[in-house]
Amino acid sequence: MARILDLKKWRKFLKSQGLIFKRSVGGHEIWDYPDDSLLRPVIYSAHDKEIAIYQITTNLKTLNLTMEDLDIWLGRSSHRP
Repeated sequence: MARILDLKKWRKFLKSQGLIFKRSVGGHEIWDYPDDSLLRPVIYSAHDKEIAIYQITTNLKTLNLTMEDLDIWLGRSSHRP
């Protein structure tokens, strides 16, 4: 299971889910679908080169995804859809 993830990989994951970068506010990146259809956009701190587990899990919940979904995308799980 991912505990800390490189920010570049996280951004690639978000893009693979159909999200786009909307804006940056105070060092936080805000992502949403092109039609702004998320009730709450994906927001995370972009100060460091890595994203912490609590930010990953919170944002996965927003996307109605699980850590297993992320691990499969990363190739870290033996379960494939």
